[in-house]
Amino acid sequence: MKHKPPLSAIPIKRQQLIHCLKDYEKNEVIHDSLIPYYDQHGKWRGDTLLWREDAIKKLIASMQKSHLPEPRRTMKSRMGPILLTSWVASAEESVMVKYVEIRGSLIAYNSQPIVAASLRYIAGDFSASTSNRIDFPNLVRVEGNCEAAASFRLHAPRLRSVGGRLKLSGELPPRLESVGRSLSTFWLFEFVAPNLKHVGGTLIPHKAETVHAPLLETIGGGFLVSDRTEKIEVPMLSSIGDDFLATHTTDIRAYRLRAIGGDMDTRSAKEFYHPAIRVGGDWTCDPDAIHHWVIREKARQALRYHCDLLEL
Repeated sequence: MKHKPPLSAIPIKRQQLIHCLKDYEKNEVIHDSLIPYYDQHGKWRGDTLLWREDAIKKLIASMQKSHLPEPRRTMKSRMGPILLTSWVASAEESVMVKYVEIRGSLIAYNSQPIVAASLRYIAGDFSASTSNRIDFPNLVRVEGNCEAAASFRLHAPRLRSVGGRLKLSGELPPRLESVGRSLSTFWLFEFVAPNLKHVGGTLIPHKAETVHAPLLETIGGGFLVSDRTEKIEVPMLSSIGDDFLATHTTDIRAYRLRAIGGDMDTRSAKEFYHPAIRVGGDWTCDPDAIHHWVIREKARQALRYHCDLLEL
C-alpha cells in the first residue's frame, strides 16, 4: 500500500481550531476557517499530521459525519473559479483541475496524470504519488509543501516560490526563486536553478554531479552534496545556516561565502579557501588550499601594483 500523505491546508491556531470544533459539536456550525480541510466533494478530511492531541481527536470525531454544502466549496473571481476546499484524488480518479486557485491542498494518491491548466495558486500543500506527468503551466506559488518525488515530468514553468518543502526527481522549475524550507532533488544529475535566490532549510541535490545556482544568496539550513558532485557554482552565496559538506567536490566557486553555521568539509577543493570565512564548527579543507590562496593573493597584489604604475 502506498503511503498517503496527510492533508494539510492553511494553518489554524490551536485555540481557534478547538473553538470551531466545539461549535460544530454543539451547534453543527461549520466555520469558514475549517473549509480548506474539506475536499471538493464536501467530505471532511482534517489534518492527521498536526492534530494529534487526544482532546482534539475526540472533537474531530464529530466532524466525520459533517458535509460541506456545494455553495460553500467554490467562488467566482475575475480570473476564474476558486476552490475553497482541498482537492483530494484517491483510487484511480483522474485529476483534471479547472480552478485558478485552491484555498486548501491538492493531494493525489493515485498513478494518474495531473492536469491543472488554469491553476495559479495553492494555499496549502501539493503532494502527489504519481510517476506520470504533472502539468501546471500557470502555477506561480505553493504556500505549503510541494512534493512530487515519484514523477520525472513536472511541468511548472512559471512556479516562483514554495513556502514549505520542495521534493522533486525531475528538473527544477526554471523560474523558481525561493523555497521556504528544505529543497531535495533525487534523480537530477545536473542541478540547474538559474533564478533561485533563497532556500530556507537544507539544500540536498542527492545525485547531482554539478550544482549551478548563479543567483543563490542564502541557505538557511545545511548544504549537503553527494560523493559524485564534482562542481559547485554558487558565486552569490553568502551564508549557510548549518553544515556545508562537499567532501569529494573538486571545484567550488563560492566567492562571496563568508558564514557557515556548522561544520564545513571541502577537503578535495584545492582552490577553495578564504580567511574571512567564519565557520561555526570544524573546517576540513585541502592541505594545500591556504598555500594556493596565498599565491593567488600575491599575484593579485602584483597585478594591482602593475596597473597602478601604468596609470601614473
